[in-house]
Amino acid sequence: MIEPAVQAYIDRGRHTVPGWFERVDALLLAAVDRSQRAADVTGDLLEIGAYMGRSAILLGYFRQRGESLVVCDPFDDEEGLSDDNAAEQTRWYGGLTRQAFEHNFLRFHPRLPDEIIAAPSATLREREDEFAKRFRVIHIDGSHEFDEVQRDIRLSRDLIAEGGLVVFDDVNAPHAPGVAAAVWSAVVNEGLIPHVVTDKLYASWSWTPPLDLSLLSDGWEFHPHSIAGSTVVHPDPFEASSDKLDTGSRQL
Repeated sequence: MIEPAVQAYIDRGRHTVPGWFERVDALLLAAVDRSQRAADVTGDLLEIGAYMGRSAILLGYFRQRGESLVVCDPFDDEEGLSDDNAAEQTRWYGGLTRQAFEHNFLRFHPRLPDEIIAAPSATLREREDEFAKRFRVIHIDGSHEFDEVQRDIRLSRDLIAEGGLVVFDDVNAPHAPGVAAAVWSAVVNEGLIPHVVTDKLYASWSWTPPLDLSLLSDGWEFHPHSIAGSTVVHPDPFEASSDKLDTGSRQL
């Protein structure tokens, strides 16, 4: 079972925060957290690219005692952004400010993320010694430029803890082909291990606990694909009926 506050956010609160974060991915992130807790995987949580906070708020519910949530986003500060990133910021993320993010976050939590880094993700590389192997979940929804996505991919390899999972947004988005090119290239050539794909890719760099998908057992079926020696599944919604496969106990 999902904790009531988390379920309420997924069902209702999520829709009151501007942004793009589908129910299937909210449930999958909850499944990641539950699977890691069951396997005693610990570590901090990191989000690169937060916009107004829709997914960061959910990550905030997953903080256990002694764990921290770190959010990295330039918000409305375009210093250090490439021309393409600045143009994308203007086109898609109007109204984004750190103040707006913090306001949304505090509607659901009594305190802000433990650290907010109002800068591009390259800043995390500058603090690599501090952040190395620290995070059990890294959610990346930052730049869509191919070269910068590559850098975020390699950064995630250095920052993820044993048993951790990395989630890449927009791997199927037609407006972000650089993300798909960089992420799938890392699967084929750099050892990134894919597990589940929606509009996001849930992946790891080494062992990670089997992902318990029972939170999606009602109304979803899972289609497996073999890619670069790994099995990756994508959830597909269906109208529940007696002739559909029961996926309640499926683990991947």
